[in-house]
Amino acid sequence: MADDKNKVPLFDGSNFSNWKFRMKTLLDDLDLLDILETPMNASVEAVDASDITAQDKMVQRVADSHLEYVKDMETAFEIWTELTNTFERQGLAGQLLLRKKLLLMKYSPAKETLEAHFLKFDRVMRDLRSTGAKMEEQDIVCHLLLTMPGEYDSVVTALETLNSEKLTLSFVRTRLRDEDMKREGKQRKSRTETQPPLAFATLEGTKQKWKNEQCRLNKSRSEHQQKQFKNRNANVATNSESDEGESEFSNEQFLGLPEWKCEKDGSVP
Repeated sequence: MADDKNKVPLFDGSNFSNWKFRMKTLLDDLDLLDILETPMNASVEAVDASDITAQDKMVQRVADSHLEYVKDMETAFEIWTELTNTFERQGLAGQLLLRKKLLLMKYSPAKETLEAHFLKFDRVMRDLRSTGAKMEEQDIVCHLLLTMPGEYDSVVTALETLNSEKLTLSFVRTRLRDEDMKREGKQRKSRTETQPPLAFATLEGTKQKWKNEQCRLNKSRSEHQQKQFKNRNANVATNSESDEGESEFSNEQFLGLPEWKCEKDGSVP
């Protein structure tokens, strides 16, 4: 078989159940799985070639940090048994730890997808079975429903009213997926309704920029015209002694000049 090593990651002390599953699959492909279930007398001079092959496959997939666990083992069966007894949670202590983890598990839509939650739940259930715990399908369904948050109370209540024969794990997951998709659809619709269309927002922004520019132009024009008329008023006042018949520009005339106007929106500095 080409490049067997790439099929199984190095075991570094974590996720033993996954590593064990991959190793069993690899050894089964090589017709070596029976060796893990039958002890062999290592004192025999001619050690079975298949046992040596099985040892090699396992040792090559153990990280350097954990080789000490298998260095003194002389058969594939001993290596497999040592790793299983050391890293696979078994007995009452392992069950209590996993059951506590299961009870504390909660699905958080803001942090993970429903499928990711299902995978995490399945991993704990597999580890729990590996400790020797007996889990009926109804128990698994109940535990899964207990992990759902309050937002899913309606669908959980609906499932509770169904006949227990219909409450298979597959059926419950399908209903939860449907509810999850429905909730995602409502959230997308709500976000769409609260946000203005892009074209409308762009048009409104363009209009506001145009208004701001017009305000600036009007202000500049008005200030320029006011300055001109003030100068003319000053000239008229200076020449009034020589030409008493000519009157000054009145305040009414000055105040009647066009004024710049802007909406009171604070858009013009």
